[in-house]
Amino acid sequence: MTVRVAYVIENQLDRRDYERNGVSAMVALGAEVDVIDVTRVTRPHFVETRTLTDSFPGITIHTVAGPGALGAQLANLRRADIVFVYVGFTGSPRALTIYRLLAKAGRPYCVFATNAYPGHTRHAGDIRKIGSRVRNIAERLLAGQIDPVRSILFRLPPQVLGVVPPAFIVHGGRGSHAAGRMYPVGPQTRRIHAHSQDYDIFRRERDAAPVEAEPLAVFIDENMGFQRDFQDLGLEPPTTVEAYYPRLRRLFDRIEAETGLTVVIAANPRSDYSSMPELFGHRRIEYGVTARLIARSRLVIGHRSTAIGFAVMFRRPMAMLATDSIYRHFVNTPVYDSFREALGTHIRFFDDPESTDLADLERFDAAAYDRYMAEYVKMPDSPDAPFWDIIATELSRAGIALPSLASLPSPKPGIMP
Repeated sequence: MTVRVAYVIENQLDRRDYERNGVSAMVALGAEVDVIDVTRVTRPHFVETRTLTDSFPGITIHTVAGPGALGAQLANLRRADIVFVYVGFTGSPRALTIYRLLAKAGRPYCVFATNAYPGHTRHAGDIRKIGSRVRNIAERLLAGQIDPVRSILFRLPPQVLGVVPPAFIVHGGRGSHAAGRMYPVGPQTRRIHAHSQDYDIFRRERDAAPVEAEPLAVFIDENMGFQRDFQDLGLEPPTTVEAYYPRLRRLFDRIEAETGLTVVIAANPRSDYSSMPELFGHRRIEYGVTARLIARSRLVIGHRSTAIGFAVMFRRPMAMLATDSIYRHFVNTPVYDSFREALGTHIRFFDDPESTDLADLERFDAAAYDRYMAEYVKMPDSPDAPFWDIIATELSRAGIALPSLASLPSPKPGIMP
């Protein structure tokens, strides 16, 4: 009997998410797949305007035009044997409409709390950080980032809101259990212990033919100065294109001169630098191969991206960069401090690139990396198996029969950032 699978997503489907979110795996298993794009309901400020050229045979994509059109998807949800939900439940009235629709559908659904990162629960349970927490709340209030209605909704019991708890929640490292608070998890919710989805990419690179480390320093780009989140939410960005890139180029020049390494740019997947090669000093810019570049590198450079996890997985030294304005932005400070602590390193400020501390660039704290793996990537006793194979196995045990993914051909290494 054919298994029917539905996905609820809040971002226009692209090749990266088609692979990463397991849509391709479900298609390969012969499942009938409906992808319901609710971006215009939950994140209308973030509706993508780019034109995607990828086609996805074997699935049906339903783009919901707005809140009024959401009810039309009830039939698609009711046909599904399992619904995979990539919409966070954080007290947002818009997200609440999605979870109420899931309750009406009455089908088991699965949520994901796999990609925890340093800083997501920085202040919880630590009396020493109350002052920092108060300052952060005050800054968020002034910036209009705290909505009292949303805060109240987030704290109400899900049943009061007409929400049914998920049947499954998927976890990565230990820290992802705290991240699970963003979902209406109940006592009957079954926990699946897998790993961060980046770990699958690491596994493919690790298990591919071994490669020689090259004299490369990989910069994890965050599309700084062009981020849509700040623009769409009306927030003051932490830096500008004019202030950021000239300093970054000068710092790269120093790193190359003092280490003999060549800096390569691992471009943010949402960026497009085709018309701006000079931003990085005409250095090589690569898309979609971040893991492969880091696997072959001797040094990783970046800010506070979750892709820093690849440096930990491949045991590569990590140089954390910031300018004073980037670090002091209320969105960034707690996350920067948490990454610094988790990696056992320090932040290298490059307001004046000629005086930036470049000592011990190619060293890392092995014990800190071990702790980072267990906290944010994969618990030591979770299976070292493909992400979606772990999920398929657990769903089958619960009576949702999906064949094992182990027999499927593995995607080529390096296809995702």
